[in-house]
Formats: sequence, C-alpha cells, structure tokens
Amino acid sequence: ARFPGAGNTIGTSPAPRSASTSVHPAPPANRHPESSVQIIMNLGVTREVAISTLDAANGNLDVAASLLF
Repeated sequence: ARFPGAGNTIGTSPAPRSASTSVHPAPPANRHPESSVQIIMNLGVTREVAISTLDAANGNLDVAASLLF
C-alpha cells in the first residue's frame, strides 16, 4: 500500500530540515476567551494544554474540565 507523505525508508538518513522549520513551534492560536483559558489553567495545566483542551471541547468549559480528569 502507498501512503501519502515524504516518509523515509527504514535504514535511510532523515531528510534535511528546511531553514523555515523552527526548533520551538509557535504557541497555539487562541480563539477562546482569555477567561476560559485561565479557568482551565487554574486546574493545573499549561496554557498550551488549556487551549488544546478547549479546542477539543469546542470551547465548552465543563467538557474541557472533564477531559482533564
């Protein structure tokens, strides 16, 4: 089967990284109110986890909180 993408054959060296690839990815874009992000962060997670959890919960605070536990 053929799979899309630029994967490597086992045993070959990895493809060189482009200059535009950064070592640290940019933080996720925040499309949620800051108050919602802070509420989730107050549950003990990082900003990145709070935003990604809110994304997974479609912005629903109750659902986002339940996904953490």
